Amino acid sequence: MRGTAAIKRTLDILELLASSSGERHLSGITRMLGLPKSSTHRMLLTLEDCGYLQRDDRTGRYYFGFKLFCLASTAIARTDLRIQASAMLYKLMQDTALTVHMAIPTGNHALLIEKIDPPQPKRITTYVGCAMEFHSSALGKALLANFTQPVIAAFQKSPQPRYTDNTITMGAELRQQLAEIRRQGYAVDDEEQMVGYRCIGAPVFDLTGSVIAAISVAGTTDQIHGGNIGAISSQVVRCASQISSRLNVPPGSADLSKAQPPIALKPVSSLT
Repeated sequence: MRGTAAIKRTLDILELLASSSGERHLSGITRMLGLPKSSTHRMLLTLEDCGYLQRDDRTGRYYFGFKLFCLASTAIARTDLRIQASAMLYKLMQDTALTVHMAIPTGNHALLIEKIDPPQPKRITTYVGCAMEFHSSALGKALLANFTQPVIAAFQKSPQPRYTDNTITMGAELRQQLAEIRRQGYAVDDEEQMVGYRCIGAPVFDLTGSVIAAISVAGTTDQIHGGNIGAISSQVVRCASQISSRLNVPPGSADLSKAQPPIALKPVSSLT
């Protein structure tokens, strides 16, 4: 019974955080649940040590960690997310003639769970099961920008690898770009992961409005450029919104008529 009671209290804590914008002080948790402060503190420390919760050192509030978020995302993806999105992703590939990806957050990466190639000889060298960086891929940035602010702050505490001269690793520039992604509803990888390639990604949301996946199109800098990025980004955002709607959630709030590149793209003629 003692072990069963501890498990129930742990679940009660997680459910309380979920119903209160995901953040609570120790005192608030004990007051709301009527639990002893000492044992509650031990449970919170255990959840934090295991990666299910994180604590903001400045405010003392506890919030969901990456591990809990990734477990939920993986569970959803492994049920019917790919099935629900399949037809829409295939149509996006047909409409754009670009490689289409879908990914979910797992650990500190975006895990690719779907890839649809167009019928052309040159293929993007990605594969289902590969991990994409949060900070340098369109899929990853579309996910990262829609995490809670404490989760974003925790991610930014660690320096990220630089792959090309265009890679934004951390600091004010990355925060500014994430804010712009949230505003417009899509992200761009402008040769940040690999020179000569660009990607456009958009988030997919669950019933609570939390991001659970992202989709993207990928192509060469000749295929995605300043002349067509507005039209392509509109198609990607529309497809992501349709997938969210298929999952019985409101479509994304991005205004497709105002879709513009979030960052300045280098002219194709200047690329080496």
